Amino acid sequence: MVTTDPFFPKKAAKLKKTRGILSALCIVITASAASQLHSADLPIDIDADKLNIDNATQDMVASGNVVVEQKGMFKLQADSARYHGEENVITADGSIKLSHKGDKFLGDKIRLNISTNQGEMDNVTIDLAGPGGRGGAQKIELTGEKNLEMTDGWYTNCDCEDPPWHLSAKKISVDNKANRVIAKGVKLNIKDTPVAYFPWWSQPLRQERSSGFLTPSIRFSGSNGSELETPYFWNIAPDKDMTVALRGITKRGLMGKVEYRYIGLGYEGQFSTNQIFDTKDDQFRGLTTFSHEHRVGGWDFSAGGEYSKTRDFINDFEQDLVDESAKRLESHLSIDRQWINQNGYSDAQAGMLWYQDLEKSNDDVTIQSLPYIYLSDNRPISGKDDGRRWRLQSDAKIDSFYQSSGDAVQRLDLAPTVRYNRPLDIGNFSAQAGVRETAYLIQGDPNQSGNDHDSTEHREASMLSFRLDTQLSKHLSDTTQHTIEPSIEYVVNASTDQGKLPNYDSTLRNFNTSNLFVTDQYSGSDRISNGQWISYGITSRLISLVPDDSLMETATFKIGQRWAPSGDREYQNDKATSSIVSSLDLSFTGGWSAHANNRYDPHEEEINRTDAEIIYTKANRDRASLGYHYNQPSTLALAEDGSEKMEDITLSSLLHLSDEWLYTQTANYSLESSRIKSWESSMEYIASCWSLGLKVGRNLSADVANDDYNGSYFGLIFSLKGLGGYGK
Repeated sequence: MVTTDPFFPKKAAKLKKTRGILSALCIVITASAASQLHSADLPIDIDADKLNIDNATQDMVASGNVVVEQKGMFKLQADSARYHGEENVITADGSIKLSHKGDKFLGDKIRLNISTNQGEMDNVTIDLAGPGGRGGAQKIELTGEKNLEMTDGWYTNCDCEDPPWHLSAKKISVDNKANRVIAKGVKLNIKDTPVAYFPWWSQPLRQERSSGFLTPSIRFSGSNGSELETPYFWNIAPDKDMTVALRGITKRGLMGKVEYRYIGLGYEGQFSTNQIFDTKDDQFRGLTTFSHEHRVGGWDFSAGGEYSKTRDFINDFEQDLVDESAKRLESHLSIDRQWINQNGYSDAQAGMLWYQDLEKSNDDVTIQSLPYIYLSDNRPISGKDDGRRWRLQSDAKIDSFYQSSGDAVQRLDLAPTVRYNRPLDIGNFSAQAGVRETAYLIQGDPNQSGNDHDSTEHREASMLSFRLDTQLSKHLSDTTQHTIEPSIEYVVNASTDQGKLPNYDSTLRNFNTSNLFVTDQYSGSDRISNGQWISYGITSRLISLVPDDSLMETATFKIGQRWAPSGDREYQNDKATSSIVSSLDLSFTGGWSAHANNRYDPHEEEINRTDAEIIYTKANRDRASLGYHYNQPSTLALAEDGSEKMEDITLSSLLHLSDEWLYTQTANYSLESSRIKSWESSMEYIASCWSLGLKVGRNLSADVANDDYNGSYFGLIFSLKGLGGYGK
């Protein structure tokens, strides 16, 4: 074994060569000392069937199963090799195998300068380290620290044995430090067939965030025609990036899209906009959103904005900036801080809200809130041992509402509440008592105020409630426990006249098991549910010990109702008892679950509302659900149920048909109108180096009466993994 400086292992030399190897050792050490000025202090090992050494020139000639290695740097195998001592260069011929810092090369001939890590190879194929890709060339120059210049070469990010695609060019540069592959006059080849030409190309070497073109998308729809979107990702810095795209739409024009994102210590944000001159409508149209979250000095700052000229933009163009079923857009600015201690907490908030109604083009009555201030505090009343039982909750809020019509209101709301909680042998007892003072300064005739002049209004209210919860349990077996948990609550509210108060934020809550026990049947502050009532309900659970020794609620059933005395039945259609609400949640091993919520009117003997869903989940990978949703509009004013009657069946699924095939499906079918309201199906084939997706559907714009907004669409996405930049 002879020792020098940078390359691969083999068999030990025959014993009769021992004398020649020992004579060469001194020469190699001398050559190694010279090269150490330029490389690591590592020796080179040379092994071969035959080795000749020229003591005068310090050259070595090896033949037969030659292996030259510098550990941690390179390893070379060849039929024959020559070490040029004065130049510190190795040349080799025949069946070249080179491993250079993790990269692997196969070729016919090589010349490598050990001191500079520079060299040349002929007729080479390459397998770069990690996910670096593969390539080949008539000639390759090693230009430095794992950098390559390829002549008449090809390259692909795909690491599979038979890559389905590759780029080819006269010159290809691989810059490891910059993580770039750069070429001019590039052909994109699917197998051996050229399918596209690019005068210049640049893309990442490794799968790291890097600038470059992302996967284009193709879409076809009845209202827009053909659509082709080509995005470009710009990795500005580790903490910021931008994606820009041009989206050609044959029936509407060219849309420009920009998304800018940033993140830092304690803050992050995003700005996105889609803009187009719509040739079909002959006008500029667009949708813009932004968000910013910032935490500094214990304060949380949040800002966000959404703006669109009309709701039709959301219907006409597929976008992922806002919910496509949104009826209004929201902008906000807020600052918030909490102070938490061992006994309680305090909270301070301030901000403003601005809404854009997407259903009305000239809307003067949309309510804006500029600004608001909210203060909250929760603490024990007593420092004694019973301090945990008696607590004081204090809330104060100042709101400023206005409408573009000129109507405006300032509202001050103060609400202190005393809470008491005491565990009992049979369960738990809790009570609340509170007052509320709300004052209004009114200008004009705001929503539901009944005023047509400037005035002041106020309201005093009080609330008292008592609640008792208990639990009975029984072990049905060693692994199953059954509980029955009755609850009953009495609430009495009293307030002065609310008839002349504006209503900006109050809606009668959707009656179900989740809000069976509330002290105010309205959301918001502008309305309070006057009167008294008793809420009562039972929760029953089956708790099982599952095979992994954890507890799981396999079944949970809730049912409840309200009763009100004569004179306090305004929210129950003047009936003594309300509708009966119930819910059922079932969970089974094997991935099956079911959920249902129901509201039944025993007086009319009919169901008012039902939401039911059966779900199957397999290993957190596949999911399928089938749902039924029914709603009979409430006759009560301001009810959350709204005025739309609905009876729909919904379907949703995400299924891996195999390791390569992925199928997704969503559908919403209206039994009321006997037609599909919306649906989408997609099938995607995902191979190791490429994927092909097909998407067809009909979006909610199909509900628009105007035939110009036909919601059918068809999309095709073909992706070559590793082709282009790596974003997001």
